Amino acid sequence: MAEAMKDAAFCRFICVGTPLPPGALSLDESAAFPASEPARVGIAASDVCNVIHTSGTTGRPKGAAFTHETQILSAIQYCLEMGLDCGHVGMSLAPVVIGAATNFFVAYLFVGAPQVMIGEYDARKALRLVSAHKVTECFAVPTQMYQMADARAELPEVDLSSLRLIRSGGSPLARVLLHRVRRALGCEILNTYGTTESCTAITACHTGMEPEEKWESIGKPSYFQQVRVVNVGEGAAAQPDNVIRAPGEGQLINRGAQCVADYYCTPAETLRARGEWQYTRDVVRVDGEGYLYPIDRMDNAIISGGENIYPQEIEFFLSKHPLVADVAVCGVPDEKWGQAIKALIVRRVPELSAEQVERYCLASTELARHKRPKIVEFVESLPRNVLGKIDRNALR
Repeated sequence: MAEAMKDAAFCRFICVGTPLPPGALSLDESAAFPASEPARVGIAASDVCNVIHTSGTTGRPKGAAFTHETQILSAIQYCLEMGLDCGHVGMSLAPVVIGAATNFFVAYLFVGAPQVMIGEYDARKALRLVSAHKVTECFAVPTQMYQMADARAELPEVDLSSLRLIRSGGSPLARVLLHRVRRALGCEILNTYGTTESCTAITACHTGMEPEEKWESIGKPSYFQQVRVVNVGEGAAAQPDNVIRAPGEGQLINRGAQCVADYYCTPAETLRARGEWQYTRDVVRVDGEGYLYPIDRMDNAIISGGENIYPQEIEFFLSKHPLVADVAVCGVPDEKWGQAIKALIVRRVPELSAEQVERYCLASTELARHKRPKIVEFVESLPRNVLGKIDRNALR
């Protein structure tokens, strides 16, 4: 947050808790001010109401300027996707400094529904709060969702019958893991894909509404979104009319009324928007029915033997192994291949060996031979940001 605030021309804010950052006013101090007539300020739909910073997994975070219009459209989209009304109770397990959690928060304000503020996240605490407050929907990054499923076995007495849906996003979800969450928590999962700049979900896949064979996808375009998958030739810039023929792979681009038009205090970055279409730099696969499957960021590609290999695709495959708790993949220098593929694995049990991982890869046709890890290292934990995404900079 301190790094992000360096971009601000000025910053005045109210802080909950201690210690107070420089220039902050505590909530208790502000509540003690004498009452006065409310300020009458003219607000236009195009006025900036919120600045959300990108995750910064591949570079320096940038502040996306949300307007009142984009924030309201985002709230409407969330309400439609989740079927919200004033009788629901929400709880976000992720901090509201990230766009998806902010939009989740505003959606409940929009329909006049209560929300539970979890404070510092803990999976057991989250389950107890669901039971105590009859929470109907949660927002959780995939890692938190899996932790809640694991913690459920330790708290069989907790009543989760009110929980109908978990909204998630940030990484692909394997079908075997979705089944584990649904069995443990007794709810459906809405997996979404979006960017900070889109101000909302670009696509969505609901386990209760989509056929099971499509659960590993990120679904189809959501409300108010136009999506294309465009071909990117070697060394060529993506063109919005150069749409690939399905099935195939390409860069996902999108546009919509709620998409952010500017980065706060960084006008040079705004020039990259290229007009109405936003270039996500995310590579996806589209099948014959129009369902989209995430592959990885273009910037994350490992170049091995002249081939572009995407870590997220390998991580997704390895995450399905029952003894793998967490996994990250990166490229390391190699004299023969340029880069070799290395897998960093957090084990569920200490008995898992590199040989077992190798046999798992050999036994499957899902992962091409040249994408199999050449090096396997076991670690205690992996660097992740508040969105639950692998911190590629720290990994390198």
